[in-house]
Amino acid sequence: MAFDIAWEPRGVWRRYHGTLTPGDLSASVDVVQTDERYDTLRYSINDFLAVENVEEVAFILDQVLAKAIGGAFSNPQLVMAIVARGDSVLSHARMFLMPDFPYPVKLFDNLDAARAWLKGL
Repeated sequence: MAFDIAWEPRGVWRRYHGTLTPGDLSASVDVVQTDERYDTLRYSINDFLAVENVEEVAFILDQVLAKAIGGAFSNPQLVMAIVARGDSVLSHARMFLMPDFPYPVKLFDNLDAARAWLKGL
């Protein structure tokens, strides 16, 4: 798996690295949403800064959206910070900014800015 998950007191930090694959993206959602801590999370940080390559993940957007909608029934208070740079990574990270996504999402180019935004919530 090309991702790590770190549980924090109020949220979760997903750090993707190497090659981002559709399987990794989907698996990270499953790991977080099936954890007993999911219902009390306030935020999720999706950190793509260490991603070097991106496989085509657009075809699983419907699956990720369906999982997010289902997760929102369990935890409607979640907000998401996405941290990404680089054209290839940004084009895929922007998928989370779709209008039907059930959580507030904001895109950042560094982790400190994302954490500052989350701290204000």
